[in-house]
Amino acid sequence: MESTVRHEFTFGAVVALALALTACSASATPPSPPPSPTIQESAMPSQSTSDEVAIREVSDQQHVAMLAGDVETLDRLLADDFTATHISGYVQPKAEWLAQIASGDMQYHNSEEVSWNVTVNGDTAIVERRARLDATIYGTRRVWPIASTATMTKTGGRWVITQSVATTF
Repeated sequence: MESTVRHEFTFGAVVALALALTACSASATPPSPPPSPTIQESAMPSQSTSDEVAIREVSDQQHVAMLAGDVETLDRLLADDFTATHISGYVQPKAEWLAQIASGDMQYHNSEEVSWNVTVNGDTAIVERRARLDATIYGTRRVWPIASTATMTKTGGRWVITQSVATTF
């Protein structure tokens, strides 16, 4: 069964919420809750499937972990044979990409989401995401308009990211 869901919202709101939750768990007195992210939905069924919700959670966790430089979380979310194809066309293995994030060669500062779309076909999902990504790559910082296509597979009841291909839009 194939279904398509399209979500559009400000990714910065998700990042702000994640950072606020992290700060809340580290402090004795919790801060006031941040405002909820604004979500605009179009052509969305009245009820999302549990797979679509789980896929969105994994996708969002990946982006929050990238912004935080959290290679442990990324390692957990990515399949062992994961590859990242960068806008240069370079196909990078998981271990190399995570090492460059850990070393600071690749730093992700902010991501403003433009659109997000998922197509689910059984135990495979394709996530298409467009964002303006503020990143420092090998010492050069700029904002790139990134269109990424991630492939996810469901293994043992858990969605993992197996591949990501980035281009510009």
